[in-house]
Formats: sequence, C-alpha cells, structure tokens
Amino acid sequence: MNKLSAKEMLILEILSDNGREMYGLDIIERSDGKLRRGTVYVWLSRLENSAYVASREETYAEQHYAESLRRRLYRITEDGNRALIPRPKPAHVKPNPQRPRIL
Repeated sequence: MNKLSAKEMLILEILSDNGREMYGLDIIERSDGKLRRGTVYVWLSRLENSAYVASREETYAEQHYAESLRRRLYRITEDGNRALIPRPKPAHVKPNPQRPRIL
C-alpha cells in the first residue's frame, strides 16, 4: 500500500463520509478550501491509478443540460476504505534518532 499524502487522505475521507458518488467540484466544496479546482483532478487521477478511487462518466440521463459535456463521478473503493484504517506500527520499530521529535 502506498503512503498517501494529506490531500489524498482528505479526498478519501470526503468520499467515504459521503457514501455515494461525487463530482470533483462537490469534493472541492466539501473540503472547506483545502482542495483547489486546479489540483483536485490530479489527486483524483493518482488515487484512481492506485485503485483507491474509481470513476465513471455520467450518463445522458444524469446530465443537467443536454448540450453540456459529461462529467465524471468518483467513489471510494474497498482499497480506499482500507487505506483510511490506521495501522499500528510494529513494536520493534524505534523512532529515527536523526529526526527531531515534534511534540
């Protein structure tokens, strides 16, 4: 499992909390300003390439305007839900003495 960035975790949390498919703009709106329109689709693409998120193009019936472009709907996958579950560090792993601890 890849280490996820804070923004990737935020996207997964939003999709998980919502419990349904969402448009990218809806994810941005739910992020309280933490995600921007220019980058959210990059993060979604990375998550989809890692199988944490799946997407599909909206159907003609789901379109709000007949002449508009079809948008993508995103949902969290089982792998994405598993990535949200915190895993404890093994007991034998000690903190790196080279890095100062931040309290």
